[in-house]
Amino acid sequence: QGYTSTQFYSACLHPAAGSSYVLAGSQDNGGWVFDGSARAVTDRDNGYCHISSTDPNKQILGYVGGNYFQLTTDAWTTSTQVYVNPNGLWQQPFDYDDKTDRLYAPDLTGSYVTFGTDLHPTVIPLPVSEQVTAVAVSTTASDTVLFGTSNGAIVLAFNASSGAGPFVVSRPFSGAFVRSIQLEPIAERYVLATLWQANGVRAIASFDQGHSWASVTGNLPEGVLVYWAVIAPYWAAASTGAVPAMVGTSAGVWIADDIRAASVNWQLSNQGIGAVQVRQVSVRASDGVVAAATFGHGVYTSNVWLKPNNAGPAPASAPFPTAGAVPSTYRTPAPVANDNCTSPAYLVIPGSVVVDTHNARPGVPAASCASSRTDLWYVTDPVPKGYVVKVTTCDPNQAGIGGFDTVLTAYDGTCTGDVLGCNDESPFVPATATAPASNCWPYSTMEFNATGHPVLIRVGGWLSGVGSATLTVALCHRGDCTVSLSSSSGLPQTSSEAQEHSYSYSFALFVVLFGSSIFLATFICQLVFSLRERNTEEYNRMVDDQDTEEGHGSAAGAQGHGGSHH
Repeated sequence: QGYTSTQFYSACLHPAAGSSYVLAGSQDNGGWVFDGSARAVTDRDNGYCHISSTDPNKQILGYVGGNYFQLTTDAWTTSTQVYVNPNGLWQQPFDYDDKTDRLYAPDLTGSYVTFGTDLHPTVIPLPVSEQVTAVAVSTTASDTVLFGTSNGAIVLAFNASSGAGPFVVSRPFSGAFVRSIQLEPIAERYVLATLWQANGVRAIASFDQGHSWASVTGNLPEGVLVYWAVIAPYWAAASTGAVPAMVGTSAGVWIADDIRAASVNWQLSNQGIGAVQVRQVSVRASDGVVAAATFGHGVYTSNVWLKPNNAGPAPASAPFPTAGAVPSTYRTPAPVANDNCTSPAYLVIPGSVVVDTHNARPGVPAASCASSRTDLWYVTDPVPKGYVVKVTTCDPNQAGIGGFDTVLTAYDGTCTGDVLGCNDESPFVPATATAPASNCWPYSTMEFNATGHPVLIRVGGWLSGVGSATLTVALCHRGDCTVSLSSSSGLPQTSSEAQEHSYSYSFALFVVLFGSSIFLATFICQLVFSLRERNTEEYNRMVDDQDTEEGHGSAAGAQGHGGSHH
């Protein structure tokens, strides 16, 4: 009883104060409207959502993966799909300018896409070659949008609909994936952003609209991922100058009374929700009601910041910094040497290397098993036939939500060689009597037979995702994956075979030495025997010669004596 399992990515509140209407996007179960009852309004995977503050009948649901957006102008009696390039993130971030009826979302690395009532998408480049990962439209400044990127940049775009700029780029924490950006409701004096990493700085804020930034991570426990954050309306501040805020995390909802404090104190606020991932939190500017979308426990609302009758007038909004008002801390990332298939980095087998694709550019050829664009390349020595090559980015310590969703592809020798293997996500390995179950999702693992050629390995992120992971390459033979390439012969050998080869070599050396000794002894014996025989023959010949000479001398003497008788 009370069991819920729908996984929601988003929850958007109707702008009217006191309304119970909530639009939510879910994984596999479509878009839903909750207004006293629940009804499905789409039958697709839906990610983030939006309800127009000027005309609430205008509503939008994004399709996960960023292929298209589904729009309605009559609260889902009818709807229209607008297709864009499928190059966003799995949970495609977007925001909508209610004043101009224009949507903004990520496109290819270094650009964003926008369309208005004509529903014709236009791609506009940014001054940074990074994937857009977060979008926030200003409600106080005309035609002004903030974009967060995969490498920690926050880009303030003026004249965003045309791309005319100027663009103001800051980089509060380089290398971090900006997960969300939210402006203070109504006045927009403050900006709060979240960074997609398990430890360290995960929430940053600007209290001067981008002139400067500071970490407001405070006492959030290490290992807690922060999906989304919102700033409370002005009336929720307990004291003058305080800035209350809320974050949705991998461990539920956390609230801070003042993120401007010298030491930010977050308190867990999971009453009624439980320990579950909260993928998005949103606040209604008209009355302060908050909504939370959970990944498995449904959608919740709260009156924690409910507007009192004596709230007083709203504070005046402050202007955003122009291009000349704040120095840009952005610098063009250095090109990555192995960003292209034609210039891969050398990788020893067995071996491992940390792969970081934050500054990588889209490459070709594309992965054959999944959509992946930003990538780095590695190459190994030729691997003889008869062995299995194992390639993995699996990190059991980081597996699960928050891990870098890698895609691996291996090619036979060259960029145009046959695909030897391709893997998006490591398969689940059930537990055995001797080993526990293994699940390295969303990392990748593949195995394939060696061909005798070098192996070209492509490491990318699913869709246009970026991140870092450890790439490990090993050789397997007869179930043993401790194979190495011998520097002398170039032939793979396992650790046990290496020991066997060592024993064999020692025995062979002994046999050779022992055999050599026998051969030498035999040779010497034969030489001595031969010399002895030769000496014996010489001696006998000398004796024979002497006997012959003595016989000749006696005969001559007899003849001479006889001649003298004449």
